[in-house]
Amino acid sequence: MPCSLLVWLRHKPLPIVAMLSLASTCALVLRTHGVVPAWTKSSSVDASAPLGTVPYVATMVVTSSLTPPLPPPSLPSAPPPSPSSPPPAASDSAASSLEAGADDGVRSPARGSTIGAGGAHSPPIIVGLNRRVYQNDKERRYVCPRLQGRGCVFTSERSSFGKAHALIDVLKDPRKARALDFRTAPGQLKGVIISEQDAAKRGSLAFKRNAYDFEIGYNKQTATVWRPFLCNELNRRTNWTIADALLAGPPRRRAPSWQGIRAEHWPAQQPAVAAFVSNCVGWRLNFLRELRQHVPIDSFGACLHNNDTCPKGGKHKCDKVLQAGGYKFVFAFENTEESHYVTEKVYTGLRSGAVPIYKGAPEVLEHVPGPLSVIRADDFADAASLGAKLLELLADTDAYERYHIWDLAEFRRRATVAQCPWQCRLCEWLAHRQQQQQPPST
Repeated sequence: MPCSLLVWLRHKPLPIVAMLSLASTCALVLRTHGVVPAWTKSSSVDASAPLGTVPYVATMVVTSSLTPPLPPPSLPSAPPPSPSSPPPAASDSAASSLEAGADDGVRSPARGSTIGAGGAHSPPIIVGLNRRVYQNDKERRYVCPRLQGRGCVFTSERSSFGKAHALIDVLKDPRKARALDFRTAPGQLKGVIISEQDAAKRGSLAFKRNAYDFEIGYNKQTATVWRPFLCNELNRRTNWTIADALLAGPPRRRAPSWQGIRAEHWPAQQPAVAAFVSNCVGWRLNFLRELRQHVPIDSFGACLHNNDTCPKGGKHKCDKVLQAGGYKFVFAFENTEESHYVTEKVYTGLRSGAVPIYKGAPEVLEHVPGPLSVIRADDFADAASLGAKLLELLADTDAYERYHIWDLAEFRRRATVAQCPWQCRLCEWLAHRQQQQQPPST
């Protein structure tokens, strides 16, 4: 089975002689176990590296019939990376292997089947992005087992658009749609990535005029490729997703830097609620106003603002996840109640150790690691009864800690987690479409 091994050379470039020695030694060890290694050139080159050194990242792709798929990430045995380092990238092939036993989130072939379309001998599926979304390079490659060795490449390099199977408008908010800044060639599809709720599409004439062929979004019913928020990368430096972070277990077992947060220690948790709300939607604002009459709330957003220690921008911009880690609870009400519209609000709490107080998508439990990982406001008659529950948990340490006992085995089997990486799901859909359009062999 294919897998990927990423070797990070964080501190300084490695001399070519040393790198070749390392590669030879690694290859020798692998061959003794029946593994044939193949080295691929990195797409990320450190321009400041002196002559005679190798790029910042080297990637080795290993293929072996003896090697099982890598499991999803678990508690790391190695020490956490430094605050300046991104978290270790989870294997794309490992993440893709999660799809077994899950419902398909794409309009594609039956679950568990493979999409060869020529396999490794076919050119890779190439997807062009009209915005640069990766921090250190213009191209990312994903290992997708169902493609049987065929590559899956996402690029923002315009010179590669001509050979792309599809071009994507990285729009996020349909209300900000403009005329497309690219043209598709014959046979190419044009798609769109949406990060906002479906309601945002209804009043956008520009969005409708663009007449996209497919859509990547959070609504499982309307999107061509379903993209749950937990499949988003933690940051633009790595393929590591929110799902990968959650599959490693409750966050306070390790330093914040393990998630790429620039801190070595979590702050002590205050017996209060953290709120980061700046869109003062009426029903949400009213609930927050009533809740603070029953339990202490520090509001860092524009709505009912009463704490200046977490500025949203500027020189002293704070990390919201790290800030939330200083509280027992975090207020996680969505802008709207829409199917599968689960956003960063709930994951700010889950990634920090603060228990989210959630209201929004009715399917939220499909997106979190266990029924006791969140407190659903809908389970209470009003803000007063919810506030009483929070005070009860603050007084009972054992009851509070039960919200940090996650069923990771069950979470790993979720259809939401199986969608990660969503880039593979799109490449699979494109390969299947291409396969269907091929004339039958005679």
